[in-house]
Amino acid sequence: MGLGALSKQDCVYPTAFVDSNGVALDGSHSYVMHFDKGALPPSKMNVWSISPYRGNFYVRNSINRYGILSSMSLKYNPDGSLDIFMQKDSPAADQEANWLPIPPSGMFNLTVRSYQPGEALLDGPYKLPPVVEGAMRRQLMIAAFAEAAIGVIVLAYPPIVVHLLVASEITGAGIIMSRIARCFPDRTGRCLLAGR
Repeated sequence: MGLGALSKQDCVYPTAFVDSNGVALDGSHSYVMHFDKGALPPSKMNVWSISPYRGNFYVRNSINRYGILSSMSLKYNPDGSLDIFMQKDSPAADQEANWLPIPPSGMFNLTVRSYQPGEALLDGPYKLPPVVEGAMRRQLMIAAFAEAAIGVIVLAYPPIVVHLLVASEITGAGIIMSRIARCFPDRTGRCLLAGR
């Protein structure tokens, strides 16, 4: 621990360098972090933040916003969940409250800070949600909508390990599957059906 650094009881700094597919975060892409209702970073003070960096530095952006903070007036989804949109340009006027500008190109990293972190984050079961690249997020949303409508699609996302999940276990780590056909996304996100 360096001079003046906080102990883990004061603050933790989990950092992501790759997205949910294991691909380096790149400012030319857009990303989403989806927090389920009641699943924001555990903090005894309810103080947390998410910030993008290139190396150890912020990169200037058009709205001078360098983090999403727990103290901000964020826009929650009707089910109480929260989406953070990380991209170089505004996602849409009605989503700007949750927009975290990232560098316009090149690699960067995301640091989440939780002050006086809860035990679930320090030693417990809490896991931060994955950083999902925008195209994959759209596919997952379409598949989730189809599941809600017809009840045949079961989700997860990337690893190429296939195991069946029930709908309540959809928290994210990689494959779109149906009860009729198994679907493996290739590097572009297109569906490769097993046995074809």
